[in-house]
Amino acid sequence: GMEAVERGVDAGTGRRQRPSDTLPTVPTPPPPRYHAGFREPVTLRDGSAALIRGGGPDDRELLRRGFENLSSESRFLRFFVGKPELSARELRYLTEMDYVDHVALAATRTGADGEEEGLGIARFLRDPDDPHSAEPAIAVVDHAQGLGLGSLLLRHLWNAAIERGIEYFECDVLEQNGPVRHLLEACGPTVGFQETEPGVLSVTIALPDKPLDEPHPSPFAALRRLLGHAANDGFTLLPGRPHGRRLKGGG
Repeated sequence: GMEAVERGVDAGTGRRQRPSDTLPTVPTPPPPRYHAGFREPVTLRDGSAALIRGGGPDDRELLRRGFENLSSESRFLRFFVGKPELSARELRYLTEMDYVDHVALAATRTGADGEEEGLGIARFLRDPDDPHSAEPAIAVVDHAQGLGLGSLLLRHLWNAAIERGIEYFECDVLEQNGPVRHLLEACGPTVGFQETEPGVLSVTIALPDKPLDEPHPSPFAALRRLLGHAANDGFTLLPGRPHGRRLKGGG
């Protein structure tokens, strides 16, 4: 009876109660939405169909061909160098994701020949020195720019980052990369930037704590304006960091 309960013994069975018998069950967290098997059909601004999906090692050839479909100007704005092709090491680095600290989402469509065609890719890498910060990058091939694909990719990328506890993105942009300084100045307190070297702006973007397809307080309207800019100008809003930093192929 009461004496057994006080000793931690189940009065009905005579079995000593374990701590797990009395502690509440902790619910298992839901699996992440964004993983290697993620797939979401989308409709682009011209009415054509595309697919946004998780990237992986099988995409090396797709990435190589997609890079070749970037103009020399687009390559410069994305990588800050006019490199003609990705090396085998870079291809390996850019297609091996753990979906914890390195997430990549590809945009593809089926070409007239029935083969998958790469249209764009968005990724982030968590900062090893700050688990709440990550470096983003987004690239859209030239002939697919202006169709809203940059906006779609960036929205999914931000949601994947929020899902993993990322609180802000940090990246560098070239001042010649569109009217970016004017855009950043108009975005208000959710976006900070400073010139770290001539012609290069270091940008910090605060992320909301809920996915971007849900309603947000007015301060996050700046993020939607950035999405609109990405849709109009393709990948050029958030190029990877220069001078051998991580998104240029490891290092």
